[in-house]
Amino acid sequence: HSQLDHLTLLVPSEADSEGLLLQIPWLISCETTAESEDWDGLDVPAIVRRQPRETDLIRVGEAEFSDSIDYMGNCAGLVFDITEFPGLNDAEIEALLVSLRSRMTDQSIIFLRGNIGRVESLFRLVMDLQLDGAIVDCTSPSGTRLASTLPKIGLSSKAMGMNESGKIVILEIDFEPDAMDLLIAVASGCSAVVAPISGGTISSKIGEVTNELRWWMKDIGISRIERIGRRNLRANDYDTAAISGLRLIGYDRPLKMWLEMR
Repeated sequence: HSQLDHLTLLVPSEADSEGLLLQIPWLISCETTAESEDWDGLDVPAIVRRQPRETDLIRVGEAEFSDSIDYMGNCAGLVFDITEFPGLNDAEIEALLVSLRSRMTDQSIIFLRGNIGRVESLFRLVMDLQLDGAIVDCTSPSGTRLASTLPKIGLSSKAMGMNESGKIVILEIDFEPDAMDLLIAVASGCSAVVAPISGGTISSKIGEVTNELRWWMKDIGISRIERIGRRNLRANDYDTAAISGLRLIGYDRPLKMWLEMR
């Protein structure tokens, strides 16, 4: 009869912002929410490239930078994609962020988005520029397995002091997640998942994932989603245990090469 709390609040550590409230730890990414009837009346935050609502984050890359100025005053925050500005140094990135931030409200959240291959540089920029968090794109053209990104994000976050500073870390994937994907991401230290939706209405999809998420929470035995941790995860095979550092099912401990890192 315990109340199950699967809400996720993305709130900056050093601001008066009320943050961004997610029904489940999933930020849907799409082109825009303004031209779809599925988003009418839904108070569900999303990441868009143009025409954001007051609850949306706007993603700004090289193509959107000039047009994004018109939307800065009507959004919940900014996702600045540094992968589309590969030639800029830290000072130039800061200058672009200052020009965008000056048009936003004081309560807005600012994220940097980068890929998993340069996650250390991404986290360093977030700390140096005193931003609210980072979105790590885990898709890799080299074929890197998703399980191998989890320890890399965790170790880099710990080395840079992201958690101690209250910075938000979000994982981005290129496929529609299910409840297990969301739980794995949260258990690995990420606050939420950014992913597209592949089909169906937004409300029905969120309802479906929510029901599945509640079932998993009951099965694990947690009443609040943030109470899940790495200790709840198991690797189903030796290869996954070797690249992720998770406890191998049946062995119930990490493999020998990971024990020294814990």
